[in-house]
Amino acid sequence: MGSGKESIAFGLCPCQLKNLSKWESLSSSLSEFFGAPVEIKIFEDLVEEEKAVEEATCPLYLTSADTAISLWDRGYTPVAEVVPDF
Repeated sequence: MGSGKESIAFGLCPCQLKNLSKWESLSSSLSEFFGAPVEIKIFEDLVEEEKAVEEATCPLYLTSADTAISLWDRGYTPVAEVVPDF
């Protein structure tokens, strides 16, 4: 049975497919923390990613430093920096 709460989208670029198991583990931990399912959304390309940013469809977002500036301007708040070996 589900929690009955609306899921939270966690946006990732396709370059993160190689680390998907790590992001799934983080998604599971975040689900427990928020008390709602956190679902990974992998963008197909930059166009889809930019559309998601424009429409604010992902409250959680892993992004490059370049995109982070745009997200900051839209009200997103950085919460972590991923170390290179992650």
